[in-house]
Amino acid sequence: PNENWVSDLAAELTPWNNTVVEKWRQGIEQALWLTVLRVYRFRPSKPKIHKRTGINIKSKPFQVRNLVPVISDVEFINRLADIQAAVERHAHSLVVSGESFMEMASDTYDLAALAKETGYNRSQLVKWTQALVDKKQIIINGPPGTGKTYLAERLARYCAAAGSGCSDLVQFHASYAYEDFVQGIRPMVTGGVLQYELAEGHFLQFCRRARMMDPAPCILVIDEINRAHLARVFGELMYLLENRERKITLAAGGSPFAIPANVHIIGTMNTADRSIAILDQAILRRFRFIRLDPNYDILTAHLQEQSLEKSGFIELIQNLNRVIGDADYAVGISFFLVADLGAKLTDIWQGEIEPYLAEIFYDRPHERENWRWTVVSEKLKIAGQK
Repeated sequence: PNENWVSDLAAELTPWNNTVVEKWRQGIEQALWLTVLRVYRFRPSKPKIHKRTGINIKSKPFQVRNLVPVISDVEFINRLADIQAAVERHAHSLVVSGESFMEMASDTYDLAALAKETGYNRSQLVKWTQALVDKKQIIINGPPGTGKTYLAERLARYCAAAGSGCSDLVQFHASYAYEDFVQGIRPMVTGGVLQYELAEGHFLQFCRRARMMDPAPCILVIDEINRAHLARVFGELMYLLENRERKITLAAGGSPFAIPANVHIIGTMNTADRSIAILDQAILRRFRFIRLDPNYDILTAHLQEQSLEKSGFIELIQNLNRVIGDADYAVGISFFLVADLGAKLTDIWQGEIEPYLAEIFYDRPHERENWRWTVVSEKLKIAGQK
């Protein structure tokens, strides 16, 4: 949400038209945000000392008696629901125009489109989709370059499309915290005064949107999920992931919270990140794991499209991964799934593969030299590659 569509929202929710609202908006220097006010009736009266003496001394300007809301609680709640629905509609229109980070479902993205984009057969994709439906939380893990994030985003898009839901993505990192993901106290400057307010994190915001769309499936992709300290970041969510029907009070307070039944999570995890702490059993038990290794069939199909199927490149990568000798460190295929691979392969190998192998073969310098481009290029049958 931003000031570009507040005018449209105001026209829908108030008696004033776009022209009037636009004049107001232009008169405000800072971004205009939708604010909901509840109006109360009150009966002002002067303090008794004013009535007795008539002297205007320093005191409260009025006293409030019989404070009564203008509209009933039920009507107010319904009105808030109308406003929230309007916000969601306008957010959806922004997605269509490409201005929003949150992707709404597209009915045209079906299993055939998913299979075509990922290169995996339909039966395998259906199996992975069913795992997400059954467990609600899955982690796609594997070595670098196997297309984990690419697959996760498209699985989320497909599952959302199947039920007219939505998908979103967040990336974890070493400094990512509970306050970022769930909720926390954050500083806010209002009228030049520093205040501290309880603010929702990314996950609570996503759950609030998902709750409005229930029962449509809403899928959150957590990229590089193992780069954060998951026990700290998830907090009480560790319990709620397994007990979707339960509500509990979160650490920072607020109303009891439950994860909506239509929320699903897809995590991605790079198995080559040995520097990252191993996931504890509590985390492992709450997710179903999908292993993604280099798929040479997908690379073969790409080489055929590039007229490079007889270059010997598939055999070269297979031999390299056998020499590496550790499936968690294998060189993935996504490095090479680019257009005009024949012209770009030299730069890809020298700029991406060699630095990666320098780390893998740090204690085997002879192997590092054996897999430099000057040596590898002599084994390939690609025109112009030297």
